[in-house]
Amino acid sequence: MLTILTVEDRENSLWRKHPMAMLPVNSLKVRKGSIMNVPVRHLRYICRNGRIGGKRICRRAKEGRENLLNFSRVKVPSPKITMFSPALYRGRMSINMAVACLQAMHSTARHIKVGLYDKSGDYAPVCEAFLELVGKFTVVTDNTELYEAEARRLMWEKGAAPFVSRRINSLSSCSLIIAPSAVETAFSPEAEAVLLTSSPPSVGIPCRVYSRYTVKLPEIEKEWEEYVTDGELIAAGLYTLAGVYNLGSLVPLMCHSERDSQTYVSLGRHLEEHFSK
Repeated sequence: MLTILTVEDRENSLWRKHPMAMLPVNSLKVRKGSIMNVPVRHLRYICRNGRIGGKRICRRAKEGRENLLNFSRVKVPSPKITMFSPALYRGRMSINMAVACLQAMHSTARHIKVGLYDKSGDYAPVCEAFLELVGKFTVVTDNTELYEAEARRLMWEKGAAPFVSRRINSLSSCSLIIAPSAVETAFSPEAEAVLLTSSPPSVGIPCRVYSRYTVKLPEIEKEWEEYVTDGELIAAGLYTLAGVYNLGSLVPLMCHSERDSQTYVSLGRHLEEHFSK
């Protein structure tokens, strides 16, 4: 069962102006339902006094407190609550966004140097898809043994293979970099290069960094539309916690950075403008 939290701010500041006024009472409503046939517990917290009751939310969330989907992005003051992180799903979306972008570029994709940062070696199967689209594909990983075996297989079967390295600076010459897990080591790509990743790098990377994605669920019950306003978060929860793995094949409608948003088509045009000559 997924447990989701929404917080509605209904504070009336007038009570603060009257020292003898009673503190308005917050309320917590719980209802159960389903999204895409997955059971869902919805905690709807109505805040009237500006204070979030973390203990109350924790108690009503039950086992869902360990992976609470917070649609309000409000900090809940309880050390026993762990907010769900969509990072794993965002990593999947970074790959899908990159593939869709390159496919939309057609033949000009051959001029784009693409890099994959996969420290642990979890994404070796995607090499084949990228090699079919681009002329040069670089992988930076600590699991070189796995990727070198995959490179030998691809060379034997397809006549092309990725360049495999442990050195993250090998990505500096790439125009499009995919990092399904967070980048923790600095490197220096060109300023107009694109990094698609699952979370903002913990170090400065001087290029265009996109780490959030807009996705649209293929189906969602009408009763949930008012509350489930973040398609990426609910899709991530369904994929990661409930095993709805077909959501891993969705292509994001948009990717987002701190300064702009792009569709996979506009992202391809950006790469063509700066790197396909």
